[in-house]
Amino acid sequence: MKKLLFIVFALIIAGCALPSNSTGAVENELVLQYGESKNLPREDIRVTFEKVLEDSRCPVGVTCVWEGNAKIRLALLELDIGSVGELNSNRKIDPDSLVFAGYTIRIKSLDPYPIDGVSIDSMDYRVTLTFKN
Repeated sequence: MKKLLFIVFALIIAGCALPSNSTGAVENELVLQYGESKNLPREDIRVTFEKVLEDSRCPVGVTCVWEGNAKIRLALLELDIGSVGELNSNRKIDPDSLVFAGYTIRIKSLDPYPIDGVSIDSMDYRVTLTFKN
């Protein structure tokens, strides 16, 4: 009986230790100011927030027929191999993710969020990206 209880207890503990997503991939975040570059955990991969190409998100204080979209351009560099990619914040518009050097990158948020009648200077933008490998 004690052996059976030990096995049940061990299985419960093992189940608690499993990652929340079934692939075992860990999702992390990276926050970049407009024009800023940072390395991903693998030090040889650098991400630069180059530009906001579009910000048609429905402003606070306005009733819109759709939620809109923010589109950004990232520069990605691994050692001497570079790439430029565009990402959309709206999951209904492709591309909403980029795959580079084994990482899947998505926009979690782009701040500041538009407010009716208030313009946003490009230097004020900050993007939070999620990435997992």
